[in-house]
Amino acid sequence: MIEVQNTLPEKDDRGRLGFVCTLKMGATGYDPAQLPPKKLQNSDETKSWFLPKAANINGVIAEAGAELVVGTRGLGYYISIPLPKGKQVYSSAKKIEDWRYRDDQYNRRNLMPEFTGKCVQ
Repeated sequence: MIEVQNTLPEKDDRGRLGFVCTLKMGATGYDPAQLPPKKLQNSDETKSWFLPKAANINGVIAEAGAELVVGTRGLGYYISIPLPKGKQVYSSAKKIEDWRYRDDQYNRRNLMPEFTGKCVQ
């Protein structure tokens, strides 16, 4: 199970804030049918995905040690972590330093309901 929580404030001086979260396995394991993008439009909102053991995500097998990339469309932050073994749990909330920022991926307009609302889930 993969869970992502929106820790943004409800709004800033330009309006409401939210983001669309994307998941993929490594560089090529993107399959929105199996790991769909999900919108997080409310502060403290949590979304979850079920990733079956050994699932084939566009040619990448979901197994312990395989790279999971979590993206925050519009915010510019992403994290790349190895899938844990067995019942181990990884929490990025306890390891903030694992998150990376790409300035070229930040887009304030993509944090607004007009963008996030286009996401189905």
